[in-house]
Amino acid sequence: MKGLEMLDKLRSAIETADEPVSVTFTYAMLNEMAKMLEYCENDKRESPETLIQAYLYIADEYMVLRHFLFAKQYYDKVLTLSENCPDFHTKTGIIEWCRKQLAKIDSKADDDYTKYDPVEYTEAYLNILIELETKIEAELRGVRERTGFCFQYWETKEKILKKDYGIDWTSPAVLNPHIKFD
Repeated sequence: MKGLEMLDKLRSAIETADEPVSVTFTYAMLNEMAKMLEYCENDKRESPETLIQAYLYIADEYMVLRHFLFAKQYYDKVLTLSENCPDFHTKTGIIEWCRKQLAKIDSKADDDYTKYDPVEYTEAYLNILIELETKIEAELRGVRERTGFCFQYWETKEKILKKDYGIDWTSPAVLNPHIKFD
């Protein structure tokens, strides 16, 4: 089975799961998908069109997670690969989509965008992201996700980042006093 066929089966299983997958699992899955794609790209066993679609999936998922640094990295990858496939990207509109998404990322400082602590884009934070999410999930295990859950999540995240990693972090609620979070 080709690498991207395995990736597609994994993506399909996740999207059709009965219960939502955890944030930790999502980050780990995207990380593994990216590694698999890099291998397939270097191995030259997959067509550029197939790689473009897979990288676009990863970029879009990071966009949903609001991890713009990662999203930008994969949208840039799609644009680079698209240069070698003019017919494909003309028919699909992928280049226009990527450019729109990159423009959104570039404008993330605008008032209509939720602000996030810049520490989330540092190498120190990104290196511990999966481990951090695992610790947060463990601490919040058994807590029912309901209105106001985000505040418990952020409080836990802030505490773990400070205690375990010495990282000062500010929640979106503090950075965006004009937004009413649930």
